[in-house]
Amino acid sequence: MYNHVRGLDHVVIAVRDEQQGREKLKRLGFALAPHGVQFLRDRLELAEGGGQGLAALGFATDDIQAAGSSLSKAGVILGEPREVTLGEGGARFRLIDLDASATPGASSRICQYLTPERLMEPDWLRHPNGALGIRSVTVAVDDPEGVALAWGRVFGPGSTTPTDDLVAVHTDAAMIFLSRPDDVDQMHPDADLDEPPAAPMIFALTISVADTDKAADVLKEGQVPFTRDKEGSVRIEAEDGCGFYLELVRG
Repeated sequence: MYNHVRGLDHVVIAVRDEQQGREKLKRLGFALAPHGVQFLRDRLELAEGGGQGLAALGFATDDIQAAGSSLSKAGVILGEPREVTLGEGGARFRLIDLDASATPGASSRICQYLTPERLMEPDWLRHPNGALGIRSVTVAVDDPEGVALAWGRVFGPGSTTPTDDLVAVHTDAAMIFLSRPDDVDQMHPDADLDEPPAAPMIFALTISVADTDKAADVLKEGQVPFTRDKEGSVRIEAEDGCGFYLELVRG
């Protein structure tokens, strides 16, 4: 753990209509919590707005004051702290938004839960598709190596690993992959792309599931189009899900 940041805590899904977004997530096989989708360690948060797709990343901390101070000393520009409640009677937490320069390609914030027990209703964790949690997120940026230093200020020295085609960011939880738009199809070769995604953009979300065959059966029941690769992983195009490319892989 670096800067008192424990890793990826949640991904924000922007939807034009919250009820329609909830219905789409249910068809994908996720159990629904008031705020979206809850896993044991992380979650998906629905946010109604003008757009649709993956909108922001949230990083967990147990001490938001210490995290803010440490990040500030590392050169990260921060917004003002605020307190938020997830729906009526839901979990309360403190948030600090990070400046766009902190995690280029993805809006982000740090959060500390004040009432984490309100996220752990057993029924929220029993997903028909067998979902276990967030495996990784893919972010399209024009210059992955050029922005790696900024991401490293958040997650610490050695947290970013460049390869020929992308930069892997190790968050102590789920991975974040920074990819040039032209290289996204190498990271996600089964994605049906007429042209590269526009950067910056949080392009894809990969979820671990207990059994990909079970996940596929749930999608068939929900009449959700999908494809599978030779390993059996399930791929769902943006137009068939919630506006982003979704992968379900064996956990």
